[in-house]
Amino acid sequence: MVYYVLLYLKLEKGEIFMKKIWFIIALALVLSVASYGMKTIASTDTSSTSSSDSAALAEVKEVRAAHILVDKEVDAIHIRKEIVDGKKDFYQAAREYSKCPSGRNGGDLGWFGKGMMVQEFEKVAFSTPEGQVSQPVKTQFGWHIIKVIGRR
Repeated sequence: MVYYVLLYLKLEKGEIFMKKIWFIIALALVLSVASYGMKTIASTDTSSTSSSDSAALAEVKEVRAAHILVDKEVDAIHIRKEIVDGKKDFYQAAREYSKCPSGRNGGDLGWFGKGMMVQEFEKVAFSTPEGQVSQPVKTQFGWHIIKVIGRR
């Protein structure tokens, strides 16, 4: 709450723009929900499938991901190439380039379930294999490069 009061005071002084305030508030809400790691209760009834099919058919309920957020697509493409080519570690690149506050933690957003992130981000996060780095994806916040850390 103190953080928002300080932001309001900076807004009044003209040190910060309203668009940036809304971005910070929206991002803070997304990150706080993700950090609480809201749990989804998964069904364990696999009696109708064989054990070899159950792993393939198991629906992913939560993803743990890290991301790098930048303003321009060209920057996202360049950063992803550095990571994929092994020139930079994903977490190091997040600390260096990301404009998201999570960048300080290597971009780690923690565990999140479906419906907790903006649709474009969620679609890529849930479809990217564990350990892989996604192609850049555009959302209302900018361009994201997503690394899936875990799936459950």
